Amino acid sequence: MCNLIGKDIGRVLTIESKVDMGVNFGEWNNSEFFKFKIFKKGTIHFEFIDKNIWNEFNRVACEGKKWLGY
Repeated sequence: MCNLIGKDIGRVLTIESKVDMGVNFGEWNNSEFFKFKIFKKGTIHFEFIDKNIWNEFNRVACEGKKWLGY
């Protein structure tokens, strides 16, 4: 995501650093780009916080796969 929007990774709250600070299973937590919920069974759910970044991510992914005729 940092490469996508031009942000320095050293200046963002990563999911890893947030988990290292401590999170509760089954509760929503925020990192720089996502809110996420970790479950004891080993799964994690993500949601983009910023819809504009989500749209840009999808645009670039589709462009790379040539899904939209780019």
